[in-house]
Amino acid sequence: MKAVLMAGGFGTRMRPLTISIPKPMVDVANKPMMEHVINLLKKHKLTDITALLYYQPDVITDYFRDGKDFNCKISYIKTGADLGTAGAVGTTRKIMKDTFLVMSGDVICDFDLQKAIKFHKQKKALATILLTSVPDPLQYGIVITDKGGRIKSFLEKPTWGEVFSDKINTGTYILEPEIFKFIPENEEMDFSKNLFPLLLEKKERLFGYVADGYWKDVGNLDEYLRCHIDILEGKVNLKLNYRKIEINGFTVWIGKNTKIPEQTKFEGPAIFGNNVEVQPYTTITSCVFGDGVRIGKYSKIVNSVIQKNVSISHHCDIKEAVVGFNTKIANHVKLFPGVVIGNDCNISSHATCKAKIKVWPQKEIEAGAFVNSSIIWAEKFSRTLFTTHGINGLVNIEITPEFATRLGAAIGSKTGKGSYVITSRDANQASRMIKRSIIAGLISMGVRVGDLRTTAIPVVKYEMGKEGEALGIHVRISPFDARVVDILMFDETGCEISPKQQKAIEQAFFKEDFGRATTEEVGEIIIPPRSTEYYREGFLKNLRQEVFKDKKSKIVIDYAFSPSSMIFPSILGNLDIETVSLNGVLNPKTSKTPDEFEESLKTLSKIVKSTRALFGVMLDVGGEKIFLIDERGKRIHSHKAMLAVLWLVGKLNPGKKIVLPVTAGIQAEKIASQFNLKIIYAGTSPQRITEKCKEKDVIFGADAKGGFIFPQFHPSFDGMFAICKILEMLSSLGVCLGEVADKIREPTILKNSVFCPWEKKGFVMRCLIEELPSQKTLLIDGVKLCEKDHWVLFIPDANRARFNLYCEAGDKKTSRKILNKNLRYLKKLIKT
Repeated sequence: MKAVLMAGGFGTRMRPLTISIPKPMVDVANKPMMEHVINLLKKHKLTDITALLYYQPDVITDYFRDGKDFNCKISYIKTGADLGTAGAVGTTRKIMKDTFLVMSGDVICDFDLQKAIKFHKQKKALATILLTSVPDPLQYGIVITDKGGRIKSFLEKPTWGEVFSDKINTGTYILEPEIFKFIPENEEMDFSKNLFPLLLEKKERLFGYVADGYWKDVGNLDEYLRCHIDILEGKVNLKLNYRKIEINGFTVWIGKNTKIPEQTKFEGPAIFGNNVEVQPYTTITSCVFGDGVRIGKYSKIVNSVIQKNVSISHHCDIKEAVVGFNTKIANHVKLFPGVVIGNDCNISSHATCKAKIKVWPQKEIEAGAFVNSSIIWAEKFSRTLFTTHGINGLVNIEITPEFATRLGAAIGSKTGKGSYVITSRDANQASRMIKRSIIAGLISMGVRVGDLRTTAIPVVKYEMGKEGEALGIHVRISPFDARVVDILMFDETGCEISPKQQKAIEQAFFKEDFGRATTEEVGEIIIPPRSTEYYREGFLKNLRQEVFKDKKSKIVIDYAFSPSSMIFPSILGNLDIETVSLNGVLNPKTSKTPDEFEESLKTLSKIVKSTRALFGVMLDVGGEKIFLIDERGKRIHSHKAMLAVLWLVGKLNPGKKIVLPVTAGIQAEKIASQFNLKIIYAGTSPQRITEKCKEKDVIFGADAKGGFIFPQFHPSFDGMFAICKILEMLSSLGVCLGEVADKIREPTILKNSVFCPWEKKGFVMRCLIEELPSQKTLLIDGVKLCEKDHWVLFIPDANRARFNLYCEAGDKKTSRKILNKNLRYLKKLIKT
């Protein structure tokens, strides 16, 4: 007698275990479910098997091949379309010429199939459905039979009032070849929904056989775990092929070359595959471990399934979790009940995954991370929300409306009920969606929201504090990647919020312990009436307007489709500045690839030359940064642009205080010395630079990346004000931008980075401080070693598991030689 094995299931509810394999190939007790089914078929003399494949068929055929290794014969039919259960079986009509059995390849079962076959033949049935009793039949379709077993009716999705039987369809059928008369070729048909009701309607001999024994439809991850507990408790008879012993009164199955020390504490049964290594003082309760698993000292693992080649380090606490193949779990990791980790993941030390979290394959969780939402397509889960540029993530994957609403609630829990928060965005619809979701979270906490809608970032920053704002939020699509959304936050002074504020919001977000507003307390949403007016007035007040009127100038501006185009043209008109505008309308597509960015600058260069403009400038999408082209159409790269503007500032304001990043370099120090400027060094992040620019008597700040700050207007980056200030200084001195740039040597700063685990960064920093001469080191942001003719900066990356290295010497060849030497030194420290 032949058997048909249904093995085409996607296993959607079993993800992430079924991302790369079909559901029948998911391991149960260290064997694919389908192998357990084949063992059951063989036990009952059904050794000629046809497997019906659909999803990832090669995984199954590569494993079972022709069946010889499993003492049976296996052939395959790959259905090119989803034909439904009966339609798929219909493809075997040329093979099945006698009574045959149909069974699902993704169940765990120990039915006596021969008894069922005997019943079928005694009843001379056309079709027999194997039934089983379940305590909760609501999630299944129930089957009602008469005393002789003949099926009277089916009831799909019953209520408790309709549960006239606890017998359900197990998806196992015994059929006569005449059944194919009722199954049309190459058409979709389902056994339960279509074929069996049709047979009932036509009064065909359709019977139900109530089978004794265990049956589990492993339909979701909860059932998957439950199935393993049932196996460990002996509720199902499976062939395990392991040595069976007793330890502390519990049954333990042990594979070949598996080592379990005496100090291991068992508080329940367990299954260990081959080549498992358990280190002393672990506690194990009702678990299954695949081949090649490693378990570190003092770890506690309860009611969990740990698949092949997983490495678990010391002091881990894992409860009711599933961990996929080849995953590495570092020390002191906690996995709460219901956590499922996909294959090939890397979970760093002291990370915690909250209950019911799912992590898709090949993901990384950073050291100390507190994961409270599933990681699906993101490459990694950071231990913090904030990066050096706000909160960033893939739209609708990492940053979803649900994420944004929770973030808004977390922010509102810190600003407090009755506080006032302003929001804004760029022109992209995705930004609009995320911003509105944040607003929903804010008002749910009783926060009053002022929505500036589509606005340039400098306008938002300048608005802060004018009407008692506690916080400002701007949502934009990343200038570099159209898939990524940035969420930026500003304090009451218009500068980026402090690390302390970031930490408070992160803690509230991860804990989700919000005291929501009552119906009467829900916040209102208003449109702030004077934000643009405030900005324009302050802008013009802090410029020497007579300079622009005395010397007529023409500039070219590429607005890059940014919101700056909504306000800046009117300001330029007030100053009588002749402007050639490019891309001066709003457009949702504002991100640029590196090639698109370079192409835009080339276009700008051509127009500057053809119009004989004083200079050209491209604004970034937020309106904070600028990229300069001189009167000859020559691009001035960002670091040199900083030096050129610094020269202008020093020439007109000798002896004043300025703020520069610690990477500013030798040329910046020479210019400062020339004009007796006092440099205040800051960290490289925007937040650190703006912080220093708030200090008394500071007149200028820059980041060497296109960002400029003139604190007399506002201590934050503003590309629009920077354009006018540069024009004002050039006009005052009667010089062109190209003339100034020619006075400055090309910077010779080089940068590289090396991989450094998060947990090693502190150690490396300590070694650098201890080993480098203290009289030559500067400790502002990283460790800067200052020699007479060069400097080297060692700085841990704030967002990645890397260490960055900067170097500047008299020429690039020397810089590269010194950089490579210190890279080798840094790698040696990391390996220590």
